[in-house]
Amino acid sequence: MHSGSTSRQVDTMLSIHTFLKSQAALLGLLASLGAPDREGDEPFDPGDSGAEREGESDPLEAQPPKGFSIESVTVGGSGCPNDSDVTVEKKRFRAVYHKMVLKNPPGPALKSTNCLVSLSLRIPAGWQVAPAEVGIRTSADLDARITARATSKYFFAGDPLSVTQKKEFKGEYHDEEVHFETIPEDSLVWSPCGEPTIFAFNASLQLNATKNEDGKGEVRVKAQRISKWRWRKC
Repeated sequence: MHSGSTSRQVDTMLSIHTFLKSQAALLGLLASLGAPDREGDEPFDPGDSGAEREGESDPLEAQPPKGFSIESVTVGGSGCPNDSDVTVEKKRFRAVYHKMVLKNPPGPALKSTNCLVSLSLRIPAGWQVAPAEVGIRTSADLDARITARATSKYFFAGDPLSVTQKKEFKGEYHDEEVHFETIPEDSLVWSPCGEPTIFAFNASLQLNATKNEDGKGEVRVKAQRISKWRWRKC
């Protein structure tokens, strides 16, 4: 391996290590990546899970080249303090969150939480990959004058660019939804060319009950996933 490539890989690992440390203590590998969804989670229904989408002919979606794989998974954050708080399905690039929720009362009227899931990817020589479609499942149950926000970010370690999804809630609001978003061609965020890299997605929640401190409010991120990828030679 060339020294330049080795240096870039080391820089990438240091960048994600620093970021993870600032978010939360880095946890070990998930004990069970294939655990079934817990009762009540139902992160994506069959009709909107991407199963049908994955069978369609779409120029944004292609089979990964030989040699692509996920080497390991790490999680951390106040919204997932234990590895059992997240189920990661590596084949579907999906994270199911079991405790990513904020409620009022109790506690302060303004609160936030997050969970960062990092995937160590092996990218075959001569290839780059970019997330082309992302999906998130959220729910909120808010009294009047209570607001909330769910944000998902997807990025490669060491790259300042990211793909971001945001969902705003304003009470009264009582609903749940799944939202898929296709990334425009000129906004695709590409991995380094033919190098191991770390791809991460961060889910965060904010709840603001300052205008109704005694009101009831709950906001939750149930799951997020990459439903389509785009590959190119480099």
